[in-house]
Amino acid sequence: MPDSSDGNRDPSHGGREKEVTRRWALAGIIGLAALSILASPANEFSSALVTALARDTPEANEPPTPEAPAPAAESEADPEGPVRANYTWAKLGGSLVYDDAVYVSAKEEQRRTLDGDPVVLFTVEVANANASDSQPMSGLTVKCRVGEDAEQAGSRPSQLIPEQAPWPGLDEAVPPSTTARATYACPMLPQENYLQVEVNFSNVHNRREAMTFSGSVSRDGASTELATPRP
Repeated sequence: MPDSSDGNRDPSHGGREKEVTRRWALAGIIGLAALSILASPANEFSSALVTALARDTPEANEPPTPEAPAPAAESEADPEGPVRANYTWAKLGGSLVYDDAVYVSAKEEQRRTLDGDPVVLFTVEVANANASDSQPMSGLTVKCRVGEDAEQAGSRPSQLIPEQAPWPGLDEAVPPSTTARATYACPMLPQENYLQVEVNFSNVHNRREAMTFSGSVSRDGASTELATPRP
């Protein structure tokens, strides 16, 4: 007996099935075409961009960062400037060194009286560690101050004390690998005990950073008279 339900089937039902089938086929064709395009070597940049977009990485949304400019060249030291030192202050008895291997030190020797006036003796040494070049002493000045307060410690006259010694003085060039010494007297009252010594080279052809040596001075030996220096 024939099925009477066939007569009740919607005549549009078959059309819808064909439409769905057609759409699926079209989607498959588009998908294959897209895969072919992405796999093409000519679209490597596009493929990378698509991957970045899929991962939501910053590279997909931000422009490339420009290359950083090359660092500016450091300015060269002024050839006309003074020769630099490792430090510009040290305790009495210590030493400082210039960039060209010239060492300077100042040390307190003892208290004395000079023509009845109390003084303190100190020695300045310049050691030339260069193996070939002499160190000129032109423009050398040695000043002394008494007191710890830099503003209140006034400069006092430092007097060179000539000595009969087997080493060269500071009035001539210091030969290579040689140390030169000179002793000075600075006025200092018995109740004073802090000495500052400034060593400077101020000649236009021998300019160096000034060095300061400072420290306390022993009170011993103040009654010993020092022979008057020869002019």
